[in-house]
Formats: sequence, C-alpha cells, structure tokens
Amino acid sequence: MTGNKYGCAAAVRREVAEYLRPPRRMPVAEGIKQFMFVPRGANTAVPWDDTLTPYMNEAINTLSKREYDAVIFAGPARTGKTLGLIDGWIVYGIVCDPADMLVVQMTETKAREHSKTRLARTFHHSPEVRKRLSPSRNDNNVHDKMFRDGSFLKIGWPSITVFSSSDYKRVALTDYDR
Repeated sequence: MTGNKYGCAAAVRREVAEYLRPPRRMPVAEGIKQFMFVPRGANTAVPWDDTLTPYMNEAINTLSKREYDAVIFAGPARTGKTLGLIDGWIVYGIVCDPADMLVVQMTETKAREHSKTRLARTFHHSPEVRKRLSPSRNDNNVHDKMFRDGSFLKIGWPSITVFSSSDYKRVALTDYDR
C-alpha cells in the first residue's frame, strides 16, 4: 500500500485550530494591503496598492472602529470606492475577522455581475481567501458564499427576502455608478 486514503489527524487539528484563533487586530487598510489581489482583466491580478488611493485609507479603517455605527462615503466615479470599501472589507472579513456579511447591490443583475466578475476573480487571485472557501460545490454559487470556518457571504439586492429574518455582523450597501 503506497498511500494513505484516510485524513491526517495533525492536518485536521491545524485546520480546526485556525478557526479558533481570535480575530487579527490590524487596521482594515493593512489587512486589505496584505491579503487582497485586485483583478486586472481575465487572468491577471495585482496586490492592492494603497498609495494609488491614499484618501481611501481613513474611510476604510473606520469600517472596524466601534465608535461608528455606519460609514457613508460619497466620491467621484472610478476612484477605488467599491474596491476598497466593499471588496476590501469582504477580504478583510474573510481572512482577519470571519463573520457573516451581506453585500447589497442595487439590482439582481448588478449583484450577479459583481459576484461573477469582481468577487470571483478577487477570490481566485487572493491565496488567503481562496484557501478559506468551502470545498463543497453546493456552498458557493453566484449569490451565496460559504467558508470553511462557517461564515457566510450573501450578495443580494434590495428585496424583502434578502433583508428578512437574517443576522449579519457586516452589511454593505452600494449605489448606482451615475
């Protein structure tokens, strides 16, 4: 017999121990810089570079501060708002402080597009995020993402069913780019 068809207890213990660790205490902007890769086209990505959008760091870091109930940011189009405040916060939440999160796009079409074109590519190119995705095919679809630690990401749109009877630690709402 050349190989072991059973799991290794040490590997299981290491994986379970990872889920029991407390949240990483680092600023959100630092976590994004360390763990997020920004997709550039179909199969390339670059690490998040906060020097390109230094004005976003303060707003991004307020996302985890307890003295704020909400963060509202308005700015011109194509300036890194969604990448930093939405995609970055998702990556930070997955890697540094796992918890359930709801992201609300303005329409079902936009929710699907954001999930398939931005988040799927970001998850694919960000190794720390990719290894935390649930391996079960049924756990990851366009609007719902499950992770190995049991946390859940919902990508939805404004509707009664999306907002009803659900508890989320983080909720992000986007707007139209107009």
